[in-house]
Amino acid sequence: MHAGLDHIERMDYASGELKAVAMPFVGSSYLMRTDPDQDGALLSLEGWTTPRKVYLLDPASGRLNDTGLGTITSTAYPDLASEEIEATSADGTKVPLSLVYPRNLARDGHARAIVQGYGGYGVSDQPFFFPVLLEWPQAGNVLADCHVRGGGENGDAWRTGGAGPNKQRGIEDFIACARELAKRGYSVPARTGGFGGSMGGILTGGAYTTAPEAWGAMAVQSGIFNPVRLLAAKNGANQIAEMGDPRTEAGMKQLQAMDPYQHVRDGVRYPPLLLITGAVDQRVAPWNSGKFGARVTAASPQTPMWYRTDDQFGHFATNDNAFALEFADILAFFDAQLVRH
Repeated sequence: MHAGLDHIERMDYASGELKAVAMPFVGSSYLMRTDPDQDGALLSLEGWTTPRKVYLLDPASGRLNDTGLGTITSTAYPDLASEEIEATSADGTKVPLSLVYPRNLARDGHARAIVQGYGGYGVSDQPFFFPVLLEWPQAGNVLADCHVRGGGENGDAWRTGGAGPNKQRGIEDFIACARELAKRGYSVPARTGGFGGSMGGILTGGAYTTAPEAWGAMAVQSGIFNPVRLLAAKNGANQIAEMGDPRTEAGMKQLQAMDPYQHVRDGVRYPPLLLITGAVDQRVAPWNSGKFGARVTAASPQTPMWYRTDDQFGHFATNDNAFALEFADILAFFDAQLVRH
């Protein structure tokens, strides 16, 4: 994997020589199966606009042949294009940025965009086929996935480069991705929204408080917003390895540095904010969102603020119907709040 994109190589048994396998499209290979009694390999491939398919590697030709298996009933999106570019972060680091947009999009800054990211635990945001989100670019907008440090898209050094005392690097990466869209004419700050969840609350909340001028709106699902109070939450101790230990001086300093709640500034005009929680969330205590939202309202009373919760939800929606309803509200929020040209 490089920049979150999977590549397949085949090693010759005798020489050890590696040969790249030509991929039908850029994507992720989540499954691979072999049988010692049969030649070849079965593997899956999935792209931003292409549902998961299963291919058979023919060792004689080195080609991947479509088996016809996979998510064959999903809606096709022939009018959408995907593109892999890079943004330059504050320290000069090149950050992978994946885009999905209409093929006929005019790069005149008039499109509206959503930038999503996570940046924790070495989790890689790889290409995945998600029709609910694809309705956003299908409606004429831009969907961007910013592969910030803290994930694993470029190896373990990429993970450690955005963990613990380096959390701010991931936040800078996320802001850089939003600004890159403006540089390239895809959108402008007033028409660019940010989106993330869970550990991504540090990322989105940090970007929201660090550079409010870079965003037209922000939506966060079940976000961590107050890490200095880590151990006041039921699942807090589980986050110490990723963020820091508030029982130590060094740990408390790095937690304070990444804490979005601590960085809300009075008198700053913050963009519209949507905070989504599950009332019975056992991973990230819902008070994180309530406390952060109340602080933003106190600092910036004119900021439009929404809370969306469900008393049956834990950490995100637990069935497809609830999931679709939740994302309908999230996309409706961005549709209403991001300035139209």
